Amino acid sequence: MISKLQVPSFQENALKLLRERRQCFLREARGLQSEWTPDLIHDVRVACRRFRSALRIFLPFLDTESAGALQKVLRNFMRKFNALRDVDVQIELINSLKIPRRKSLRMGFDEINSFLAARKRDLDEKVRKFAAGAFIGDEFPLPAFAATHSSQVAFGVRSSMLPEIDEAVARSRAIPWDNPVENIYALHSLRIQIKRVRYGLEFFLIEFGEYGKKLLNRFKKIQDVLGWIHDCDILALVLKKILKSRARERYKKTKTVYAALPWPEFSSKTLPIVFFFEKEILLPVVLRILRQLSKIRSGHMKSFRKELELFEKLRWNQSIVEWLEKGICPTEWRKELAKNDK
Repeated sequence: MISKLQVPSFQENALKLLRERRQCFLREARGLQSEWTPDLIHDVRVACRRFRSALRIFLPFLDTESAGALQKVLRNFMRKFNALRDVDVQIELINSLKIPRRKSLRMGFDEINSFLAARKRDLDEKVRKFAAGAFIGDEFPLPAFAATHSSQVAFGVRSSMLPEIDEAVARSRAIPWDNPVENIYALHSLRIQIKRVRYGLEFFLIEFGEYGKKLLNRFKKIQDVLGWIHDCDILALVLKKILKSRARERYKKTKTVYAALPWPEFSSKTLPIVFFFEKEILLPVVLRILRQLSKIRSGHMKSFRKELELFEKLRWNQSIVEWLEKGICPTEWRKELAKNDK
């Protein structure tokens, strides 16, 4: 007689992984109530992303309604922290650049830092209020497993990982390389999908054998490079928004000056001409920063394209799933991954 508590091995392993990801996420999230640092915020977002990836990977085996509801809750949680994490990265990135020595440029650089610092203070206050009121009870219950699916590992691998890898390959091949403006979104979209693949492959690490961790490191390398490209893109966008905001302010001042022009009895004593002597300090430093960011981004793009070309050469859309199903590292992957040992 089979115990009611006995479950198929694949479902048992999947449930164990889901529980581990959930506990890790809740532990990191509750830790924010006692300590609040950029590193801890990053750790919470990573733990949430891993939990979401686990749900996504095992979605074919879960109750659709409850899994979908939990995914929505976790997605909304991530959105609360996204802007704060972005500004933390922007502050770190801009302070890693070469600081201008000329006084006027330095003033513009300091103004940008002040803008980012004010933005961070505002976001810190809002997100901390949200975190203080969360995670009081037993949140985020795990969805039940559907009883209609096969418990075979091979079926589980193909059902969960093949769609994720196919989607990553499709997004990589859809990048508009000749259109730098449009490829900003395409690269960010691929970065998100690479994360899903990487976290998904972690669940089946034992199926990879001795080369499993090396394969995950290659995916992490692509993810990191795409992340650095994204950081440059977001900071450039923020700088353009700052310039746009400054232009609006100057336009309003100009209208005020024009409206105050005395005529026909003209007197310079009554004219607010100070505005016309304001020196534009922001534009030169923004252009300087953008030049540096563009150079950094170009280097990352070169590394990314080289790694992606290698993945295409290794038929990653087919070979990785075959590797998982058979438990044998394909010859082409074995040769490539073995190069790191030399």
